[in-house]
Amino acid sequence: MRRWLLLAALSLLCLTQCRSVDKPAMDTAATPTMTVTPEVGVAFVTVAPPTAVFVQTTPSPLPTATATPSPTPIVYTIASGDTLLALA
Repeated sequence: MRRWLLLAALSLLCLTQCRSVDKPAMDTAATPTMTVTPEVGVAFVTVAPPTAVFVQTTPSPLPTATATPSPTPIVYTIASGDTLLALA
């Protein structure tokens, strides 16, 4: 007897919950769209839109080798009795 009451209570609960759920409108027909799935190793390629062509009127100078300057040693003439403050 308890099982039947429990089953009846659960079925009533289920029915009340099922009725409160909003169902989607059936009058709109969805049009199916076909989507191509690429195989493994196949990538989608998008074509870039055409861009304006830039015409270079003057050629840019070619890079040329420049001589690396050698470091010039700094030579201080030191007289006897000079201090570091005098050198600076």
